[in-house]
Amino acid sequence: MDKDIRKYHFNFIKDRFWIWAIVLPIGLICWFLPFFIFQGLQSTGLERNTSIAIAYLFLGLPSYLIGWIFVYSLMEGLITRVTFSSTQITLRTPWKFFPLFWVINRVGIDKIESINMQVPYGTRYAIFLYYRRKNKIWKFYLPRFNNQPNYLKEFDIYQSLLQ
Repeated sequence: MDKDIRKYHFNFIKDRFWIWAIVLPIGLICWFLPFFIFQGLQSTGLERNTSIAIAYLFLGLPSYLIGWIFVYSLMEGLITRVTFSSTQITLRTPWKFFPLFWVINRVGIDKIESINMQVPYGTRYAIFLYYRRKNKIWKFYLPRFNNQPNYLKEFDIYQSLLQ
């Protein structure tokens, strides 16, 4: 077991993820809305297949996508972790399709060829680590935790090693 493990994450208050916790009920309502619409359409006497198409396809898909914004944004603040060990960097983020679950991605430190510290990524900035795999250069996304100065210093160390 590697004893030199450093973990970094978003600050729930300073990075303003608390706002998403307050508006989360809107996202949950959007996720459950198709089920209520389906029940309502069933009670009007519409055929079952027609009710399913209207409730889940035409209204359910847009409703899911709107709710996804609220849920993913909150879960990103709660789940996202970057872990540094002596051999690899590990990123834990919410799963893009259903953000209540998470995925873990890893990159070996010895494979990193370059680092870009200021990549615009949505409404924030990100850090891209570039590494080579099978003669192709890949990007490894990492969030930029601005409220954790030790996190940013980690990359200064790696950039000095790469030069």
